[in-house]
Amino acid sequence: MTDPSLERFNDFPRFVTVIAPTEYDPKRLAIDRCLHLVASSAILSQGWSWPYTEGSIFHGPGDTYVLGEADFQGFAYRLEQWRIYCSGQFVFRTMLEEGVREKYQQGTRDAIKRRHPERTYVRDPLGFVSFMSVVSLVTRAYIFASRLAKQVPFDTSVDLRVGLRGIKGWALGTDEATQPLSDVYMARSDGAVHRRTISVDAIIAQPSAEAVLAITSLFRQFGWIRCPTPDLIAKHQERIWDS
Repeated sequence: MTDPSLERFNDFPRFVTVIAPTEYDPKRLAIDRCLHLVASSAILSQGWSWPYTEGSIFHGPGDTYVLGEADFQGFAYRLEQWRIYCSGQFVFRTMLEEGVREKYQQGTRDAIKRRHPERTYVRDPLGFVSFMSVVSLVTRAYIFASRLAKQVPFDTSVDLRVGLRGIKGWALGTDEATQPLSDVYMARSDGAVHRRTISVDAIIAQPSAEAVLAITSLFRQFGWIRCPTPDLIAKHQERIWDS
């Protein structure tokens, strides 16, 4: 069922999302409705649908879930996988594109050396994760959750988890390799996660504001204690739609 190429998920940092009702009902959704719910809730931004619903689509054993996969290499790199269960739970993961962009990785490393020529580190970063990727992916996840909540009969609050995996030894960068952050903020653990139980009304009413809390949490797990203010993060969120 699963494309062998998806084994590459473990090679680079990846973003994960889990959206689940707090009360389990295995028959909340009909299997025939699952793909439509994901497609109609998807976000179109920067020429890409999040999640991507036009790749390979499979039904899980016993028709308990629908699985979608996408693997593209070219002017952009996309490797993602998602599942929506008949219980209403949605699980998503995608490889961070900048992780495999050698030009971005080397450019960021060179720019940091120029900015801090005298500084030495116990260990050089394995690579760099753009903080704008965190802003973009978390914001998309929360807006998608908001759209999904309008259609799925969530009669309980929603457990929403967003995070990064495979990041130990990776540091935060910017979306411009030539303009690194003022310091090196490196992850000391393999994962960073923000988990929050949100009422359906709240996730529908203010998904972007809820996303700001998650973004701040993930930044601080990199050690970026004085990260951008909520107002500044909100401005970065606007860039997602301007691009």
